[in-house]
Amino acid sequence: MRLYYRLGVAAEKPPLVTRTDLYDGLVVNAHVGAWGQGWVSILLQQLGKPFIVDPYTYVFSHATDSTLRPDGDLRKSFEELRPSLPPILRRSLDEKRRIIPSDLRDTDGGYTTALPDVVETVLRLERELLKGPTLDQTSLEGYLALLEGPKRRSKVSPEYLIPPYFYIDNLDDPWLDVTLRCADIATRTASQAEKVMVKLAMSVDCLRDRDLAPMLTDRLHDADAIALWISGFDETEVATGTIDTMASLIEALADAGLDVHNHHGGYLSILMSRNGLSAVCSGPGYGESREVTQVTSGGGYRKRWYYPTLHQPIDEPTFRQFFSDHPEELACDCDSCRGAHETAAALSSEGTPEFVENFIEAMTRDDLTAHHMQCRKREVLEVTNRTVPELVGQLDEMHSLAEKLHFERYEIPYAFLDRWARFLEGYQ
Repeated sequence: MRLYYRLGVAAEKPPLVTRTDLYDGLVVNAHVGAWGQGWVSILLQQLGKPFIVDPYTYVFSHATDSTLRPDGDLRKSFEELRPSLPPILRRSLDEKRRIIPSDLRDTDGGYTTALPDVVETVLRLERELLKGPTLDQTSLEGYLALLEGPKRRSKVSPEYLIPPYFYIDNLDDPWLDVTLRCADIATRTASQAEKVMVKLAMSVDCLRDRDLAPMLTDRLHDADAIALWISGFDETEVATGTIDTMASLIEALADAGLDVHNHHGGYLSILMSRNGLSAVCSGPGYGESREVTQVTSGGGYRKRWYYPTLHQPIDEPTFRQFFSDHPEELACDCDSCRGAHETAAALSSEGTPEFVENFIEAMTRDDLTAHHMQCRKREVLEVTNRTVPELVGQLDEMHSLAEKLHFERYEIPYAFLDRWARFLEGYQ
């Protein structure tokens, strides 16, 4: 199981630079890469990690909320991305309207020549967007620091190329055929050295359709990998039957020889490594679930601490309330938490509300992110090295503890622990 993090803002860089041992690669949305081209390119060269450029083309088939600011002007990131887009997507931005499948079809119902152009232009964008900064994109000092860094690459290339993709509501949605046709074009035109990853952004209803798996394995036999994005698939809320369906889809795709990624997932996705899931992605400390219609608000960073045995983050107010009542449960020996523990112990007695207060105050954004990354890496190692009965026992034990300590009084969800355990039992 490989861990990828989706790069969002420059403030997320420090833990990614200092803790390269905790993850395997990065995913960069195309508009983020265009907007932060200089610093993102430098970061990728410094890290020397595999990366994937997500072309994010699904937004052009949706309402314009994702591309426009509240005042109606184009968001800066899409303004920077615009010159690299194919004409039909540039017109979508200029005219402030979403594209529809018929925009890509001729009067006879076939696809126009615009579709190959869309695919070719999007793949070229992914190849060239982050291949390296120029001196006018960054400071001379930053460029020299890059050259002197311990890890250098004269040129960086994406690990996979993702053809244009669009959100699919059901298997009769015309965007499904458009997405798969784009994949066909990409697999034919990519060089032998390039690997093609087909991305499917789809509804939970799509996931539940029994025809999905056979249709995908039939249509995607020339692709190298597939990235799944099930809109709104919250691992803590989905029913056991839906979890089983997801696992079955992963098994079918992996058996067909595809490298299967989940582009928004958490601990449940790590458990599905036993079903053939090879990689999971999220933001560094957030973004384990995302609705296709969700618009980034820019509302700022929220302090959250990842509860290791719950396999979920809890927000700062809940953290203070719960651990003030149950300080004995504040147990984590990661580097970040040890530092905060030492700071809090120097200011207050352990096991007191003051200690809990000082502990969370001592945790910076970088500390909380690094804590999450260390927990996630440990989860991967545990799922890899422990037996199913051991993993089920851990989940059942935490569920019992949550009942004993009345997590519901703190509005901390925990019922999902039982669903995850029962799912695992079915795959022993």
